[in-house]
Amino acid sequence: MMRYWRWSARSVIVAPLLALSVTCGAQPLGGPATSAPPTAVAGSAAPRAAVGTAIDDYIAHGSVNLQNMRAVLVSQRGELLAERHYHSDAAAYAEIHSATKSVMSTLVGIALTKGDLKSLDQTLGELLPQHRSVMSKSSARTSLRQLLTMTGGWTAFYDAETAKPNLVRRLLMAGPEGDPGTFVYSNVGPHLLSAVLAQASGTSTLAYAQRVLFDPLGINSQPAFEGPMAQRDNPGVVSTNSFRWLRDPDGLHAGPYGLALTARDMVKIGELWLNGGVWRGRRILNADYIAQASTNQVPELEGKIRGYGYLWWITPLVSHGAYSAQGRYGQLITVVPDLRAVIVISSRVLDDAPSIEDHLAMMDAAIVPGLS
Repeated sequence: MMRYWRWSARSVIVAPLLALSVTCGAQPLGGPATSAPPTAVAGSAAPRAAVGTAIDDYIAHGSVNLQNMRAVLVSQRGELLAERHYHSDAAAYAEIHSATKSVMSTLVGIALTKGDLKSLDQTLGELLPQHRSVMSKSSARTSLRQLLTMTGGWTAFYDAETAKPNLVRRLLMAGPEGDPGTFVYSNVGPHLLSAVLAQASGTSTLAYAQRVLFDPLGINSQPAFEGPMAQRDNPGVVSTNSFRWLRDPDGLHAGPYGLALTARDMVKIGELWLNGGVWRGRRILNADYIAQASTNQVPELEGKIRGYGYLWWITPLVSHGAYSAQGRYGQLITVVPDLRAVIVISSRVLDDAPSIEDHLAMMDAAIVPGLS
């Protein structure tokens, strides 16, 4: 019998937020980097300084311990209003953990835009013909849409065995344990999506991402560290300060985690989504896909916990709609469409890490007031 390590979604509710007054004299904990940002610098230094100071003060004096933060970047209308680095710098790479899932969603959307994938209704039986003979019936019927919305019925990830070969094949043979259509947060779907992209493109997921996403956005992905996903928490892997995308034993790049980017790279991904899939005048991702992916696609989550789109969480602020790529320990790419803003948070590993509600509260109290 296969032994599964279960992943479950943390049920969270956006709590009422207290107003916070901030002072202007606090200094950054680690000193912000001063080199050129990935987007245009704000036209006026005043709002840039005000937002940065408000972030510093909130982290230093807020009621929640946010001392594991590595970086907070705020971009509005393509201008970088604030870039704060704490015990880190702009050149530092860090794993974005489950925010990798949202990059996978981006790649699926691009594949649909380019015609490499035809429809979200395509099934694994159609898309992974090399495994068709061993798939369970339920695996074969699972659609791209179900994988993107965590409703395929898989309730676990074979984490205990990610060092063993044939991971995708074993997952497909076992099939989903739950009923299709029910939301369960799982790492299985994103990894199967990586297999789908590799099959559809005829290349590795990383090579495809470099061609259609990373290179167009100016995200430096070479050289790439491609160690084993089973060792993602190994200190030697964690301390590797370079672009990385970890792989399973068969060479497939991990779909649910294992991607390391700089905070500025994260801003670029957020801005692509904010701008409706257009980057510097070039259409990369279909706007209709973004509209669907950034709205709740799971009716059972409506009014209960944060909604879920296509591997993006729906994370409303107090007075503004927003959606986020979210990773463990506090990795966030939050897009706030009506403010034309992207807010990025990169955090260090911390056993008792703040919740996403803590980070959203900081956005409401320290960042949103400075965005016109």
